[in-house]
Amino acid sequence: MLPQLSKLSLKWQCLLVVALLLVGELTFVGILAYQLNATKQEVAREKSLKEILKRSQRLVFLLNDYEHMMELWVANRDPELERKSVENEKEMNKIAKWLQKHVTSKDMKRQIDGLAELQGKMFLLINKVKEKVVLMEQREAFTYAQGFYAKIRDFRWNWEHSAVNVIKEQEDTLKTFPEQHAERRKSIKNIVFVGCVGNIFMVLALSVFLWRTVVSRLLLMVDNTNLISLKKPMHARIEGSNEISDLDRELHDMADAIDAAQNERQAFLAMVSHELRTPLAAVSLSFELMGMGVAGEISAESERHVKDSEAKLKLLLKLINDLLDLEKLEAGKLVMTPKVVYIEHLLEDVTKQLKDLATQKQIVLDVPESMVELELDPDRMRQAVANILHNAITVSESGATVSIKLIESDTTVEIQILDEGGGVPAELREQIFERFRSTSSGLLRGMGLPIARRIVLAHDGEIGYSVRENGGSCFWIRLNLPAPVTASSAA
Repeated sequence: MLPQLSKLSLKWQCLLVVALLLVGELTFVGILAYQLNATKQEVAREKSLKEILKRSQRLVFLLNDYEHMMELWVANRDPELERKSVENEKEMNKIAKWLQKHVTSKDMKRQIDGLAELQGKMFLLINKVKEKVVLMEQREAFTYAQGFYAKIRDFRWNWEHSAVNVIKEQEDTLKTFPEQHAERRKSIKNIVFVGCVGNIFMVLALSVFLWRTVVSRLLLMVDNTNLISLKKPMHARIEGSNEISDLDRELHDMADAIDAAQNERQAFLAMVSHELRTPLAAVSLSFELMGMGVAGEISAESERHVKDSEAKLKLLLKLINDLLDLEKLEAGKLVMTPKVVYIEHLLEDVTKQLKDLATQKQIVLDVPESMVELELDPDRMRQAVANILHNAITVSESGATVSIKLIESDTTVEIQILDEGGGVPAELREQIFERFRSTSSGLLRGMGLPIARRIVLAHDGEIGYSVRENGGSCFWIRLNLPAPVTASSAA
C-alpha cells in the first residue's frame, strides 16, 4: 500500500488521506447519531408507557368512583351524583379510546380493545338499569340494583382483570428501562471513547504522513539549499515521483550544474593564471635586469619608467595570486596549517611588509605591544591583516596615522585597524567583503577584503566594519583564544 501510495503525486496523496479521514469521521458520527436516536426513541417510549400506566390507573380509579356514586344515587336520587356519574362515564370512554390509539404492543392492544368493549357493554347495561330504577320506589330500586350488580359481577370482574393486566404489563416494561438506559449510556461512552482514540490516532497518523511526505522532505531541501551556499555535499536525493521529489531532483541537478561550472571556472582561472604568470614573471625579470644595467646604460628617465613598469607588473602578479587564493578559499581547497604564534610578532611582520608603502605616503603606523598567543595559520592570517592594512594605508591621506589596536577578553582577542580616510558609503557597507565590490571612489578595488574574510572564517573567527566617531574606518577581526589548560586536562 505504502509503496503504491508513494508513486502518487502529492496532490492525490493528500486527497486520499483526507478522504480516509472523512470516511472515518462520517462512520463515527453515523454510529453515534444512531445510538443517540435509539436513546431518544427509548426515552419517548418510556414516557409513552408512563402515560399509558397513568391513564390505566386513572381508569380503575374512575370505575371505583363511578360505582360508589351509583350506589349513592340509587339510595337518594341526587341529581348532582347523576351529573358526576355521567362525567365519569365520558372520561372513562375518552381514556379507553386514547389507550386504543396509543398502545402499540399487539398483546396489550388486544387487551385494551377487550377492555373498551367490556366497558361499553357495561355502561350500556347500567344506563338501561338506571332508566328502570328511576321509575321504582327507593327500596324497590335499591333491591333491584343489588340484584343487577350481582348479575354483572363477573362481567365487571373481567373488566377489572383486563385493566389490572394492562397496568401490570406497563409496570413490568417500565422496570426494564433503567437497565436499558444504563446499557445505552455505556454503549455511547464506549463509542465516544473509541471515537476520541480513533481521532487521536488519525491525527497522529496524519502528522506522521505530513512529516514523512512533506515536512521532513521540505526541511531536507532547505538544508540542501544551505549546503549549496556553503559549498558542502548535499543529502541523498529524495525517492519518489511526486512534486517534492521532482523539485529535489531539479535542485540536485542545479547543484551539479553549479559544481560543474565552478570546477570549469577554477580550471579556467588556474590555466589563465598559470599562462599569465609565466610571461609576466619573464617580463618582470627583464625589467629588473634592465634596471641593473645588464642591457646597457639607460637614462634616469628610462630607469624611472622601468621601475614604474616593474611595480605595476608586481601588482598584476599579486592580483592574479589573490584571484587564485580566493578561488581556493571559496572552494575549501586552501589548506590551513595552524601554529601557536604571538599576535605581536604577526603584526610586526605585517607592518614590515607594508613599511615601504607607508613611508611613500608618509603614513605613521601605530602597532601595540602584546604577548597574546593564538593558534592559527600565520601565513594566511598575515595575508588577511596585510590586505586590510594595505587598504587602510591606501585610502589615508599623506601624513595621517593608521593604528592597530588589540582588545582582549577572556575568550577572544580583537584586532582593530583604524584609518583616517573618507570611510565606506552606507549603501556599500554590507557588500565590501564580497568579491569585486568597490566604493564610488574606487578605493576598495580588488579582492583583498574578500580574501581576508574567507581566511578569518576559515579560522572560525569574525570580521566586520564600523564607522569611527571622528571620521575614518575601523576594520576588526575577532579570533578565539586557545582554551586554558587546567590541572584536570593536563593530568
